Amino acid sequence: MKHTKREKNLKKATFICTCIAFLLILSTSVFAVITYSPSNPNVEQRVSFDATDSFGAPDTTTWDFGDGTVVTDDTRVAHTFMSTGTFTVRATYVTGASDTVLVTVTEKREIVYRPASPRPGKTITFTAKNFLSNSVQWDFGDGTVIGGGKNQTHAYSTSGSYTVTATDLGGSSRFPISTTVQVGGPPEITYNPQQLRVREQVSFVAKNFSSTTLIRWDFGDGTIFNDRTPPEITHTYTRAGNYQVRAYDNGGQTVTASVSIAVYPKARVTFTPNDPRPGEDVHFEAKYFFSNTLIRWDFGDGTIINDTSPPSISHSFASPGAYQVRAYDDGQTQVTASGLVNVLPERKITFSPPQPKAGEEVTFQAHYFSSSSIRWDFGDGTIITTEGNVAKHTYERESIYLVKAYDYRGTAEVAQSLSLTVVPRSGPRAPFAISYINLRFVDGKSYKVIPKGFEGFIAEADIKYEGTGNMLVQWIVDGIPYRADSKSLPFAYEDTIDSGETPGLPTLVPGIHEVTLRFIDPQVDFEIPVIRYYVTPEVSKKPPVHIAITKAMDPRQKEISLSGNTLEAPAGGYILLAGTITNEEDITFSKALLRIYLGSNVVDQQFITDLEPEETQPFQTSIFYSLAKTETLYFILYDITEEPAALLSVKELGIIPKE
Repeated sequence: MKHTKREKNLKKATFICTCIAFLLILSTSVFAVITYSPSNPNVEQRVSFDATDSFGAPDTTTWDFGDGTVVTDDTRVAHTFMSTGTFTVRATYVTGASDTVLVTVTEKREIVYRPASPRPGKTITFTAKNFLSNSVQWDFGDGTVIGGGKNQTHAYSTSGSYTVTATDLGGSSRFPISTTVQVGGPPEITYNPQQLRVREQVSFVAKNFSSTTLIRWDFGDGTIFNDRTPPEITHTYTRAGNYQVRAYDNGGQTVTASVSIAVYPKARVTFTPNDPRPGEDVHFEAKYFFSNTLIRWDFGDGTIINDTSPPSISHSFASPGAYQVRAYDDGQTQVTASGLVNVLPERKITFSPPQPKAGEEVTFQAHYFSSSSIRWDFGDGTIITTEGNVAKHTYERESIYLVKAYDYRGTAEVAQSLSLTVVPRSGPRAPFAISYINLRFVDGKSYKVIPKGFEGFIAEADIKYEGTGNMLVQWIVDGIPYRADSKSLPFAYEDTIDSGETPGLPTLVPGIHEVTLRFIDPQVDFEIPVIRYYVTPEVSKKPPVHIAITKAMDPRQKEISLSGNTLEAPAGGYILLAGTITNEEDITFSKALLRIYLGSNVVDQQFITDLEPEETQPFQTSIFYSLAKTETLYFILYDITEEPAALLSVKELGIIPKE
């Protein structure tokens, strides 16, 4: 088979294209990624790069190191970077393909030395750390320049600050490395703050000591501590005083350095007097403050003063009260010390009774005095000292007396005083006062039993009085005002008033009622008596039941004289009574209550059951007759079969004391 020329050219072109495509594929796959060493290069350090293909055959390559340097070499090359930074390194091959890699260059070279706080004349060891060669030129900053290895020693003859420079590569490095060495004077101790109070923390620093691992501290207050992380340490003093602080370098036995430190007491505010009154000058003092040019005072009443001549200042408060006074050392914003000032009201004396009489005890009371020990001058020649704010005194004669009370057991210079008028105890010139009251009914008794609707029933009050005045009283019945009465009473005498015959005391409501008197003017300081009366329900003239007392005896069964409705008995003992209850009606009382009163007090009550017509039932009771005065026993019988209770009978029995 024969091929035309066109077909031959077409086959040739196809072959060439295939070869070119193969070469392109090969060119992008046979070259490896760029590697370099060392992986973390330093400035001025030689860096080796390798971009050899996978077949290991070097080839011409163009290198761009990213720092402005471009060279044509084979796939293995070296380069030195002269500055720090991150550089993009590109390798371009003859095929036109290229690879890149990022290279970070740093400066790791430094100078280290020990000890950290060198002293003059002491050897210091220097090390050129991370240098590229062992040939280093040293300049110690004091005129000494030497060449040698990475490790050198040197001693400075005088204290000061020195710049030490080490030049790598035998002195040819373009980047000298420097450090500053502070060579101190003799060992010393510094501390802060310079002004120190108890319980405040102070920081000590051991300067120019050689040891970096051990300094023994003696703080002068009994505390000794081995510090393993010198040179700084803190301490707190709990008591004020002057302390000698000592430090021992490397824990030795000889004191390396010492310092004296003054610890002041806690700042405080004092003031006098301790019990100021309104308007009185109070003298304040800022104790143990440090500033002698400025203390700011806040007196708690809205007054703020910047005192430029401390530590003392005076201030007065306008009103009583508790004031928190604050003082700021050197005008600082934080309170340095404070104090609570209680401003008391003005002293005063009170007394009672309000109008004392001759021969009557007067009670004086000192108010708002500072001391509980008070000296009293009663103005009649009597002077006493009391442990407490109350004093009592009796004046023998009527007069006007100047009473004085001295605070602080009489050491106070100024006395509190008052004028006291003592009036006669009795008689026309005495103050108008009620001295005696006796309430009674017209027959002199304090208890009465009256029928319902009784008219003209009155109570009377026997009154004794002193002086002259107008009396105003209010009669009270069962706790309710009943009738007011007023009367002019002249010249210290006695009188009798009554509750008024018209309309008389109320008698329409059966039961017990109480009568008393309230004095409106003058008022009385003793208890006013109460009298009582009993209003009976409506009954027939002849009671349906008869109560009789048949016998009276003492506890030894000795008979007591009983005559009619009166018995005579000795006071201070029991009386045994026997009696009968007779039903004179033609009906049966199923349930009755016998209540027995001695005066107005209930002393016994008994139930009576099934009292048949014409039947007589006996009863017994006992009472204690305590006082040697005439008393009345009341025997009251109620029918309680149904409500309300009905009165059946009342029996009175008088008791008179036996001589």
